[in-house]
Amino acid sequence: MDLKEDDTVGISIYDGKMTIEKINKPKYLNLQERLEAFYKRPLEEIYVENEQEVDVGNPVGDEMW
Repeated sequence: MDLKEDDTVGISIYDGKMTIEKINKPKYLNLQERLEAFYKRPLEEIYVENEQEVDVGNPVGDEMW
């Protein structure tokens, strides 16, 4: 499993069995890096269809705004 001190792990229990898995750190450090990798171009060249805010109305349940 190659676990070392301070590694991040995920622990799950299913059907009475505990599983411990090493969780790899994210490949991207921030949203800009992720978007640039997804679109394969610099952030400045990514097309944004609409920058206008959308009004979704007043809360109707237990939402926090």
